[in-house]
Amino acid sequence: MSEVVQKLAQINQSSRVEESIDQSCTVARRSCDDCAAVMRRSWGGSWRSAVYEYIWNNTTLFKHIHPQLSWENRLNIAAEAAVALKEMHSSNIIHGNIKSTNILLDQNYSVKIYDFGTSVLISPEHSHLVATEIEGTLGYIDPEYLTTGKLTIESDVYSFGVVLVELLTEKKPTSYVINEFEEPINIIPHFISSAKGGTLSQIISFEAPRGDEIKQVKTVADIAMKCVDQSKRKRPTMSEVV
Repeated sequence: MSEVVQKLAQINQSSRVEESIDQSCTVARRSCDDCAAVMRRSWGGSWRSAVYEYIWNNTTLFKHIHPQLSWENRLNIAAEAAVALKEMHSSNIIHGNIKSTNILLDQNYSVKIYDFGTSVLISPEHSHLVATEIEGTLGYIDPEYLTTGKLTIESDVYSFGVVLVELLTEKKPTSYVINEFEEPINIIPHFISSAKGGTLSQIISFEAPRGDEIKQVKTVADIAMKCVDQSKRKRPTMSEVV
């Protein structure tokens, strides 16, 4: 018998949740190898549930970022997450809540994208979904989504960029640091400023990489900067990232 984990939610907008769970099942049917499959869906009254496959000995990326990961593991995690998003986007699926706590890791640090409660399937002729209310997680939400209410594939790209910054700095996206002017500044703009100013090594918290790894870190940092651009038009696609 398959081992599964059940996630329950109680909200008032039942039609929105039924739609979200439907999208989760669509993700499973489209066989994204790096996505935690939805095994079953159900609802009754005000309760809605989705049953996901159980990943043995799993934990989240968030829990691993602070206990130090090697650069090799960080790079592989970023690459697998990018591939998973590329597969979803190629099927016109927007996850809608990419963050380090929704990236599961098994005992070999293999990635599974989790929690499709906010995911949507858009038709090929449309580029976005107009949300009646903003959903997502503070720090990871696309600024354009916040201001316009338009959820796009580029919104996932922004969130992925935030995860890359988190992997590189070991800082939560809502964290603040003190800059050279002794002023508090959010980690995202501080990261961009440091990367552009050639001081990236000062904000990388894990053991300093050497040789070819330094080039890899700079490449990932460059990708992260492009992904978290304030303008969605300037962000790369996940196909370009991969």
